[in-house]
Amino acid sequence: MKLINDVKNFIKKSPVVFFIGLLLVLFALIYIGNKFRVPKMQVSQNQEMVKNVSVFDFKDNPRLNIQAKVDKENIVELIAQKSGIIKRIYVDNGQNIFSGNSIAYISDIVGGVSSASVGLEIAKRQEEASDENIKRQEKIFKKQKEIIDHTSAPTKNAERQEYIDKKQISVNKENAKLANEMSEFSLKQAQISAELARVSAPQNGTVEKIFVNPGQFVLAGTPIALFRSEKGSLLLEAKVSIDVASIISTEEYSMVNIAGEEVEIKPIYISSEATDSYLYSIIFCLDEKYSNSIANESFVSINIPLDRSVSENYFHPLVSLDTLQITQEGAFAFVFEDGVARSRELDLGKVFGQYVEVISGLSKEDKVIINRNVFDGDRVSIDAS
Repeated sequence: MKLINDVKNFIKKSPVVFFIGLLLVLFALIYIGNKFRVPKMQVSQNQEMVKNVSVFDFKDNPRLNIQAKVDKENIVELIAQKSGIIKRIYVDNGQNIFSGNSIAYISDIVGGVSSASVGLEIAKRQEEASDENIKRQEKIFKKQKEIIDHTSAPTKNAERQEYIDKKQISVNKENAKLANEMSEFSLKQAQISAELARVSAPQNGTVEKIFVNPGQFVLAGTPIALFRSEKGSLLLEAKVSIDVASIISTEEYSMVNIAGEEVEIKPIYISSEATDSYLYSIIFCLDEKYSNSIANESFVSINIPLDRSVSENYFHPLVSLDTLQITQEGAFAFVFEDGVARSRELDLGKVFGQYVEVISGLSKEDKVIINRNVFDGDRVSIDAS
């Protein structure tokens, strides 16, 4: 107890000295502990990090995704050829019919038949009357000619009159023929007008849907029915720039995904002239068995190969825009060289969709690094996967 009291008294009298002494004791303990502690050996291997990268070379043609519109040639929208009232619908939705069968009839008279039918009947009767008239005229001409031929006392006046009569007969005969031809023309015109009033099947097939009802007024061009023929083509039409159209490969297959299935197709037509402003058409033909898997006038994505013919004197490869580093100084790409990423300055040309033409800066043996997280001098290895 006495020792404790002495320490307390000392702290009260000389607190600074006590604090300094305590620090000295702590430092001494730390020093002794470090002196006798055996440290563990730590081996640090400062190895340089190697990045796995993906590359592409110029052995295979690059591929481009384009959009194509579906055109089912076996599906036809039948429209009204004239304005009028839908007098009658002859078929139902889903009904199979033959070529030429009537689907609907358009009348331009609300309470009766079409004026086209009336005109057709009038034209037929006019033609019949014209035929009868020309037969009667021919008999009259024949009689007149016989009378002229048997006229006696051939004087100059008689000869002159005979000449005039023959000319008149010839003129009358030509007029009769002209009247008959006009009647035939009127009949054909009436037949065309009557045919316009009838909406019929262009070939054997199925009426998918009727768009109108009896008694409904329609204008020329109004859709009447959707018709599916028994046979037809399933076409895909893409529109691209002239630069893309000029380098599409017709040897390799393009790929289109239909209901989860990858389908191989080739273009059957590439336009040599612009078909829509400055765009060129590429048409593919798809098997009809996929007709129910895609809708008419919808769009599908087609992956097409681009053909860049390479020769000893010409090498302008296509490089994906995603692989380039574009700065104020220019355009750069990284290539794989003996396990190291090396920067190459490029001279660029035309753009083809997501690719750009490289005029200079790359060789046929180069392997261009696709990854964008590399820098010049980085150690890299090609990803085997």
